[in-house]
Amino acid sequence: MAAKIEGLPDAAKGSIKQFMFARCYADNYRCFTSFTLPLAPLSVLLGANGSGKSAVIGLIAKLRDFILGREKSLDLFPPRTLTRWDKRIEQTFELTLTLDQGEYTYRLRIRHEAIERGLNKVIEEKLTLEGKPLFASDDQRVLLYNDRHEQKAQLLPDWHVSGISRVDERPENTKLTAFRRAIGATLVLALNPALVTAVSGEEQPVTIPRPDCSDFAGWLREVSSSDALARQEAEQALANG
Repeated sequence: MAAKIEGLPDAAKGSIKQFMFARCYADNYRCFTSFTLPLAPLSVLLGANGSGKSAVIGLIAKLRDFILGREKSLDLFPPRTLTRWDKRIEQTFELTLTLDQGEYTYRLRIRHEAIERGLNKVIEEKLTLEGKPLFASDDQRVLLYNDRHEQKAQLLPDWHVSGISRVDERPENTKLTAFRRAIGATLVLALNPALVTAVSGEEQPVTIPRPDCSDFAGWLREVSSSDALARQEAEQALANG
């Protein structure tokens, strides 16, 4: 998976020009146990029904929404997402991205401690750049680092919300916010034409469409009003095939 951020104001681009997903890892998630998927600029997933293609697409969308603070771990990773034949109660996820700044690795671990009540909590969230820390948390504390990888703050964690989503943009943490901005620019789509309508029924602005594109009309309306140039470039690209 690769993406270019073009047709956006300079302030929206920040320091990102191009980024690429290089690796996705999942353990004890649906049909995946210690599963690693290396990704190239163009990757094609092939397989029979039920082999996990949609699960991979859905997982990347879930991790994106968690990192951005759009949803909580309780909603994104309920107990039914545990691998049915695995008796462990922990799930582990990793994403590796290559940005202008270098290779970022994001790691998330979730423990399901009260499965019958649908409860879980984040026991590890970590972000590194070229192996050096930018953010680290467990269920006791959050450690925030600056662009020189020096620890600058220690905070209390929220067990169900990404700590990265709560970090304010400041001159000393541009590397962390560049990662978050890249995640926010990621579209994960598994288009279902039957669900796409011509009229938007969304009450709130749709800044990121659902993977099935059932809110495509609302997203197109938001893009058209917030960034007409981006829509013009997309229409031209489609016209050129």
